[in-house]
Amino acid sequence: MKVAFLVSNFPKNSETFVLNQITGLLDRGHEVNVFARYEPTEDRIHREVDEYNLKESTTYSKPPSNKLIRLLYAPIKAAQAPTSNIRLLLNSLKINEYGRDALSLQAFYMVLSFDLRDYDLIFCHFGPNGNIGALIRRSGIEVNLVTMFHGNDVRSAVNRYGNGYAPAFEESDMLLVNSKFNKKKLIGLGADSEKIRVHPIAIDTRKFQCPNNKRRRDYDKVIITTVGRLVEEKGHKFALEAIDEASQRTQYDIEYRLIGSGPLESDLRRQARRLGLEETVIFCGQRSRSGVIDELCQSDIFLLPSVDEGFGTVLLEAQSCQLPIVATRTGGIPEAVDNNSSFLVDSQNSKAIAEALISLIQNPAQRKSMGKAGRRFVVENYTIEAANDLLESRFKTILDNNVSNSTVQDRTPQNGTDG
Repeated sequence: MKVAFLVSNFPKNSETFVLNQITGLLDRGHEVNVFARYEPTEDRIHREVDEYNLKESTTYSKPPSNKLIRLLYAPIKAAQAPTSNIRLLLNSLKINEYGRDALSLQAFYMVLSFDLRDYDLIFCHFGPNGNIGALIRRSGIEVNLVTMFHGNDVRSAVNRYGNGYAPAFEESDMLLVNSKFNKKKLIGLGADSEKIRVHPIAIDTRKFQCPNNKRRRDYDKVIITTVGRLVEEKGHKFALEAIDEASQRTQYDIEYRLIGSGPLESDLRRQARRLGLEETVIFCGQRSRSGVIDELCQSDIFLLPSVDEGFGTVLLEAQSCQLPIVATRTGGIPEAVDNNSSFLVDSQNSKAIAEALISLIQNPAQRKSMGKAGRRFVVENYTIEAANDLLESRFKTILDNNVSNSTVQDRTPQNGTDG
């Protein structure tokens, strides 16, 4: 198969699921190219990007950041484009179909930059890119299309886009989601339930594991870790309130490490100072995957205090590293954890979070048994090998079905007769 990945940012450290799928298909002998809107400016990248020379097979649209220049430059680019692209460019301007991407000329520059004619299948990550894939199909380019939805794009559809994913819903041969929770949301937005498949966002459990000699032996300090962008829906402010209460109610020395960056960092730092947690809360910034693994292996408890969460891949990573979980009972989180490895509490409830943390802080033996249960759960249900085998199988099924349907149509005599 020749597969085109259509994504927003690549390579992006927080989107290891995209990287895992690309390398998985490459390992299985398929040809893969990446088409991305932007190239992130992150300092660290996963080593697989270099090992597989993925930068060499990635094309970026990179529209001018200045909106006026973007508008003025568009007619020049259109005049330079092949005549075969004119229909595609004109269709990209349909605001009623492609919304913000049409209005901002994002769709225009993407279809101008990306030649996707010679691919067996376009695999779009996130709803807006599924719309771009639909635009390409509707412009007469015969290619199979799969769109995968995650948490943020589904939330955006509910809060901002309305039925703005209608093109992707209509044109995609298959719609993938990372949880049963998001499947229900997608159906509520108008997607055809017959097209939807829940596809696991799995992890490489061989990488996410902790050698015994890396485990800390300092039992006087309990390290609690959260990995995630510092944004409203991750609920960090409730975690800080819970850490404050736990610190006051236990004699253990607590260290709370926040891995990630985001727009709320300044607010959270101020909150930590106001609560007197300057020495307790450590803002670690972004980490590469190996850096995240190191952090997990030095931790005792993993905390995910999300207000809204489509699934929570980081929960799989933490369980794979044998950490007990304290998380909120929201979105797809219950699907990502095992009952024997986690305490789930109501979201936005700092007291409930604190109670769960205190219970684990005071019971090292329970932390150990829950950690082992979590590792077992992930290995049995969420290995990257099984997930990539399933992805390959689904792609092949789409190709085989569409080839069969095309053959039947070619052989069908007009007016239902043998002519």
